[in-house]
Amino acid sequence: MGFGRTQQTRGFTAIRRALLNVLLAVLSLTALHGCAATERVDAARDDYALATACVNKADLDACQRACDVRIRSGCYQLGAAYRDGAGVEADIVRAYREFERACELGDATACAEVGYMAQRGQGTNQDPARAVRYFRRACDANQPTACANLGIAYQLGTVVPLDLLRASQLYQRACAGGDPSGCGNLGYLMQHGIGVARSPLRARELYEQGCAGGHLPSCGNLAIMAVDGVAGAKEPNRASKLFLTACEGGIAESCSNLGVLYEQGLGVPKDLEKARKLFEQGCDAGVADGCIALGGLYERGAGVDVDLVRARRFYRRACAADDKVGCARLARLEQPAPAPERP
Repeated sequence: MGFGRTQQTRGFTAIRRALLNVLLAVLSLTALHGCAATERVDAARDDYALATACVNKADLDACQRACDVRIRSGCYQLGAAYRDGAGVEADIVRAYREFERACELGDATACAEVGYMAQRGQGTNQDPARAVRYFRRACDANQPTACANLGIAYQLGTVVPLDLLRASQLYQRACAGGDPSGCGNLGYLMQHGIGVARSPLRARELYEQGCAGGHLPSCGNLAIMAVDGVAGAKEPNRASKLFLTACEGGIAESCSNLGVLYEQGLGVPKDLEKARKLFEQGCDAGVADGCIALGGLYERGAGVDVDLVRARRFYRRACAADDKVGCARLARLEQPAPAPERP
């Protein structure tokens, strides 16, 4: 059994921001005189104190007061707190409302959050068209994850017309802005020549960049290239570590692929029991290649007793996912045995 297919980000990427830059236009006031000037400077200081307490001290009361006086970072932090249940009871509807308010005040990351939540129907009705509008708004303000998510919409033709070149440009913009999913998704297009010139070398570089930034599908794809020596040296030892990282992070295809390494003894000691467990993990998550590999173990009796009933069961699961190899193996096992020759 060979290695499974390379993967892209499944669906749209969540937005996270650990620390906000507090930018208050009121601090740039100049040439003010008299009582009015003093009042405005005092107000600016009060606003700055609120924003600082909100962001640096996670003071939700300060965040609420900051949001009430239209300081966008206060609204964003409130949204994040209600989304995550940090210091308050989680309330996804309230989170959406606070992110929406922060977005209207000019916070690009909040706009990206609103788009993500509208895409998934979190805190609001699922609305892909509204999601795309907010992704575009945030991307226009140079929010990189929003650009990556807008690229997915163009690649899939979700709401917007299918446009692979535009998708690649948005992934490039996202990657340049520091979003690792943009790097990984652009790498996928370049590896397979989808909408762009095929370049395995550039794809491997982008997977390296995406994986280093924590984009787990990039780690899995980089591992496949490292095993096969595509656009670089064969590195089965490194591939095993990359597959493990991706598998532990929830990329089921990488669990199955790590199982292949243990089955074949590539980069790791041969261990059919570990291979079986990894194939099961992948198959249970819906990875057809994991089901096929597991069926192969039971058909051949590799590390397990020969069990054609189980083999058929796993091939059937792969076939149900429209996998041609799984269907072919199932058909072969379900053929009636030839009648014995007459003497």
